[in-house]
Amino acid sequence: MKYAVDYPLQSLINSTAQSVVYLDRNCNVLFFNTMAEHRIRAYRKVRMKVGIQFQDCLCESTSERFLFYFKMALEGHKSDLEVQLPLGDAFVWHSVGFFPVYDDANSICGVSFVFNDIHEKKLNELKNVAYIEALESIAWRQSHLFRAPLANIKGLTELLSLQAGAVIDQELMEMLGMLKAESEKLDNEIHSIVGLTNEIKQGKVFRN
Repeated sequence: MKYAVDYPLQSLINSTAQSVVYLDRNCNVLFFNTMAEHRIRAYRKVRMKVGIQFQDCLCESTSERFLFYFKMALEGHKSDLEVQLPLGDAFVWHSVGFFPVYDDANSICGVSFVFNDIHEKKLNELKNVAYIEALESIAWRQSHLFRAPLANIKGLTELLSLQAGAVIDQELMEMLGMLKAESEKLDNEIHSIVGLTNEIKQGKVFRN
């Protein structure tokens, strides 16, 4: 490791999937774990080492935002964010955290910067959001656009059955009865889909 850290703690930090960088109040690197070294090298083609300005490891588009939260941490404020960081020609979702570090006198002596690749997880979350929004749209269309004409069909079927019973033959009456039954089935299905959509939205049902 690059900084004086107890061996058990050093091993623990190195075993985590998160990237951890400890910075002094001037944003100089005091400590970093193996994952941070690998990610910075992959993202920015920069070799991490103790003493460098961490801003040298950042791209220009993220430097200003990084300094904002770094200064917030120096004032005692923790920040947890989900952001897109540039990686080549693409942007990759990361969770990032800025945490004030205190010395034995309870004074802030630096900032712990933690970041982790959550791209696949975030994409799945966004897909689920889009999935639920699509279901809500379908449920709304079924509830508002289909329900009214279906109600009209059911009403007309009932009216014809009541008023034309003595005039039309038995076969036509049976057909009206079938039409009424099928209308009720369709109405029940609409109710079921709207209800299922609400359950998915509330987290009571999960899709595979």
